[in-house]
Amino acid sequence: MYQTQAEQIALVDSGATDNFIDYRTAVRLRLGTQRLPQTRKVINVDGTKNRGGQITHCVHLYIQYENKQK
Repeated sequence: MYQTQAEQIALVDSGATDNFIDYRTAVRLRLGTQRLPQTRKVINVDGTKNRGGQITHCVHLYIQYENKQK
């Protein structure tokens, strides 16, 4: 804003190549995970290894938003 400040909570598009969900959230929502054939390494935007470790499971979700389903 011109010559003033405003605070806004926003989701930043980090350019991630896939969509990710926290394992604890998947368990809490009972989403039914499946083990991946091969684990996937996670590298943070600054080049460091993610402290959450490798991705070992996946979840298949159908998302509906404003009459659109993916």
